[in-house]
Amino acid sequence: MSEKDSPYMIIHSTREQALQWGSDMSTEQLKAVIRSRAMNLPGGWLPVAFYRMALMAAEQIGKTEQQMRLAPMRAVFICCNSEHDHVEYARQLAKKIGRDDLEIWPPSMLDDQKNALRSFTGVVLDHAVMLTSKQIYTLAAMKARVGKK
Repeated sequence: MSEKDSPYMIIHSTREQALQWGSDMSTEQLKAVIRSRAMNLPGGWLPVAFYRMALMAAEQIGKTEQQMRLAPMRAVFICCNSEHDHVEYARQLAKKIGRDDLEIWPPSMLDDQKNALRSFTGVVLDHAVMLTSKQIYTLAAMKARVGKK
């Protein structure tokens, strides 16, 4: 199996196409496309373990979108990508679902405790984020400041 046929690339390219086309692809639609692409791979099949991974990842994408939709207005959304230049996908997703108001941060923004000193309307942590103990401390300080001036 080539790298472009990996479950991650199937999901990523499908979701990227949906964002570029401006379509509102639901998790179920994404799963249907994954099934279709899996059947059209060279050899006509995707190993069961990879197929299950692809479907599970599709569910995870839906969770991030749901978290963004439910976030308070002008909230900080801490995405699961670790670098500043890798938050573009989360920004595109927020824009696509009409949540341009969200401030998208990578977890590394939590490394600087000064970021916890301002007031917040809300802080939402992506379900897939893994934080260090220092980042957890900063996150707790941010949440304590929600709604305060």
